[in-house]
Amino acid sequence: MQADKPVFELKDIRRRFAQTAAIDGVSLTVQRGEILGLIGRSGAGKSTLIRCLNGLETIDSGEILFDGQTISRLSEGGWRTVRRHIGIIFQHFNLLSSRNVLDNVALPLKLMGAPRKQRHNRAMELLELVGIADKAFSYPARLSGGQKQRVGIARALASNPSVLLCDEATSALDPETTRSILELLEKINRQMNITILLITHEMDVIRNIAQRVIVLDHGKIVEQGPVKDIFARPQTPTTQSLLQVITPSLPVSIAAKLDPVLGTRGIVVLHISGAQARRPFLNDLAAQTGMAAQIIQGGIDTIQGEAVGKLFLAIDATDRKKFTQAVEWLARHSDKSEVLGFTHD
Repeated sequence: MQADKPVFELKDIRRRFAQTAAIDGVSLTVQRGEILGLIGRSGAGKSTLIRCLNGLETIDSGEILFDGQTISRLSEGGWRTVRRHIGIIFQHFNLLSSRNVLDNVALPLKLMGAPRKQRHNRAMELLELVGIADKAFSYPARLSGGQKQRVGIARALASNPSVLLCDEATSALDPETTRSILELLEKINRQMNITILLITHEMDVIRNIAQRVIVLDHGKIVEQGPVKDIFARPQTPTTQSLLQVITPSLPVSIAAKLDPVLGTRGIVVLHISGAQARRPFLNDLAAQTGMAAQIIQGGIDTIQGEAVGKLFLAIDATDRKKFTQAVEWLARHSDKSEVLGFTHD
């Protein structure tokens, strides 16, 4: 592997199925050693893209480079060589029920012609790494979902790949198991410097592990950047919609009472991050404008070491001039703020 080369470079790749553009002019770079999240709704093109990266789909146009070498037009024999450097983790595990855990993990090495002792030693080493060496001689039917995924991860690492493609690797798991699998992937990335491309539709997964995120919609990249920036300042409706699931929203009981003009309290949504989010900004607001604000929903989260928050505030609006001054102050000291309406209580 060439340390100065990105793991993957995609240049204007396109893939159509009949009249549908599954991938529509995607260009991106996957840097060595990073955890990159690729997120989008169902039908956004995520699975097609990952299949293009390991040769299970052939692109119609564009270019894919792996470790600086063009792989877009390889023969099947050429792809077999490349796939040794690309591990893949599946949503539904894809374990062979007729083989025990040890043999499932060792299977890629067997297909490569590795001696039996080498296969056994490598498989046991990987089972230790993923924390289920005690299940080496169990069969998949006796494993929990999290244990099956750990086997899948160990198997993906068997050929010592430089990159792991994770295709919805946690979407079949409960939240607690998901956290443990994400912690394992983060450990593998940190200890082995393996690049991880994480395909998901869950923003919570991206928040917990990825360093950078790319948002895909209808086969196109609509937004990309460091995770903390995307969470703090989402620019597109697609990203904002995906974030709604894990970010605070205005309580329905208050939203139902909002009036665009009339009311004694103004309801303001505030997006804040970085140094401002770490300050006692409501105290600052009161000190500098004489106006108090009540938090009615929301909070401050920490993403990649940076404070990121979304807050819904209620501010006295009986004096509209003072209310406007408070809103203007909030706008100057936040990433974004908006008056949602007014209520009478």
